[in-house]
Amino acid sequence: MVQCIILGTASINPTTRKAMEAMARIEKAAHESVDCRLDDGEMGRQDLLSHLLQISRIKGGEVDFGIGEVKLQAFRSAGADTTAIALRSVFYHLLRSPDALVEPLTDFDTATRKGRLSNPPRFAEVSKLPFPTAVIKKAMRLHPSVGLKMPQIIANTGIHVADHLIPKG
Repeated sequence: MVQCIILGTASINPTTRKAMEAMARIEKAAHESVDCRLDDGEMGRQDLLSHLLQISRIKGGEVDFGIGEVKLQAFRSAGADTTAIALRSVFYHLLRSPDALVEPLTDFDTATRKGRLSNPPRFAEVSKLPFPTAVIKKAMRLHPSVGLKMPQIIANTGIHVADHLIPKG
């Protein structure tokens, strides 16, 4: 009830109304994007939706993530926070260990000189650089952006960890 009153009064303001219309367009685009991915398949992407689709295919009816209802704008919104957390971790650890910055900068300089980086550099280009990638992965391991456990698949044989068997599935 309160939300309806707030949204109703907010829609009187032209700026707020435009923002609400923009959010509706984003939601529509998100649904279309998910539908397109469901129709086209994986196409070699390595993102969260691909992993959810893969687990859903492997597990069949056992697992239902509600893929058809996944709203990508939620991932985009959450992505801003997780990206910021990851970047903070990278900068924090590099500032604490400035010597660790030498190799990644050398990688960037070499790739730039050889014309392997566009301006601005693209993710696919930077991910081929070993030291910047290692620094980012290490920083994200030391301070993960997400506190939630992601679904995982255990091999059919199970796996032994610290003398304990984790069963398949």
